[in-house]
Amino acid sequence: MAGSVRSGGLILYNGNRIPADLGPLPARILWIPASAIADKLGSANSANMVLLGALLKAALIRPPHGP
Repeated sequence: MAGSVRSGGLILYNGNRIPADLGPLPARILWIPASAIADKLGSANSANMVLLGALLKAALIRPPHGP
């Protein structure tokens, strides 16, 4: 699925480590241990909310595109 991300896109990866076979991609990859963070917060089912927060932060800090 990572190969279908457009150039300059964003991949949020939930896990303990990024797979070695992922290879070079024309996208930004953010490794977020969302399941572990959600578990620490006491709600293992909230990993999607952790990833949503990471997505919002990543989207809000992206520099604007040129004209």
